[in-house]
Amino acid sequence: MESLDILNNEQKIQFNPRVEDIMTKGDKVVGIKPTDTLKHCLEIMLTQGHKRLPVIEQKGDNMKLLGVITDKDIRVYAKSYFEHNLKDILDSLESYKVSDILPDATFFKKAHIGEKITQVSKEMLHLHINGLPVVDEDDHLKGIITRSDLLDQLIRILEPFDQFSKKEKTD
Repeated sequence: MESLDILNNEQKIQFNPRVEDIMTKGDKVVGIKPTDTLKHCLEIMLTQGHKRLPVIEQKGDNMKLLGVITDKDIRVYAKSYFEHNLKDILDSLESYKVSDILPDATFFKKAHIGEKITQVSKEMLHLHINGLPVVDEDDHLKGIITRSDLLDQLIRILEPFDQFSKKEKTD
């Protein structure tokens, strides 16, 4: 088998990029405010397919990250779907604000601009989480990195090898 010559220079560099190179950028991230209700959060999660929402405070063009609310956090406060219909569940969540359940900032993890994806991947695996908000040095939200982003990167890395091995088998 030949060496890594099947990869171009860009692909070689991208073996272990920084989080900002593959994350979902901030302008595409759906954030919520501390004053939003849990009903509003659940509606966003259900309609847009998100499992986590960053809680932000907008200051001009910057989004200060205050925390993250997950679908698991909301389930703790929701009525059981075995005993209640969706309307009752949503109504029960109307009485809670995000700020009521937002964990202290020291209890949530985040990735930082400049971190390599191997380190972030290891942390996500160790913590059994599917995504992390990405912040700059001032804790301004810059994006989110998810397992899907990491899998997309893995595919970009492995695809050339897959094509090479298929070619090798036909020769």
